[in-house]
Amino acid sequence: MEGVTQSTYDAYRKQHGLVPQDVRNISKGEVHDIYQNQYWNASGSNKLSGPLADIVFDVAVNSGVHTAQQMLQRARQQNPGADDKTLARNIVDQQRQHYVNIANARPDKRKFLNGWMRRINDLNAHIGQ
Repeated sequence: MEGVTQSTYDAYRKQHGLVPQDVRNISKGEVHDIYQNQYWNASGSNKLSGPLADIVFDVAVNSGVHTAQQMLQRARQQNPGADDKTLARNIVDQQRQHYVNIANARPDKRKFLNGWMRRINDLNAHIGQ
């Protein structure tokens, strides 16, 4: 399903005048369209470059477009004039804390924390030095 939830897919199909269907039947083209329009463009990643664009996009997919935009705004406020790598690292740090907060607030979500931290490590590796 490429990370697209059933509810996102249902909304996408409805928006395009299509009948709902099981997300297991999603096409590569639909996945691309959802990612492009509902996450990449909607988060503003299309106006960014390099790893910063990728990090904002990743947060948008995993935590929502609004959260990604808030994290970018906070990173810019905390690091005025910073380069894109510094902003990207700040966002990854915020995302790490977001995951920890979820696990602390919702014990049923703690089982996902190791996977989330692996994702954080992968994002940091993507940013590089």
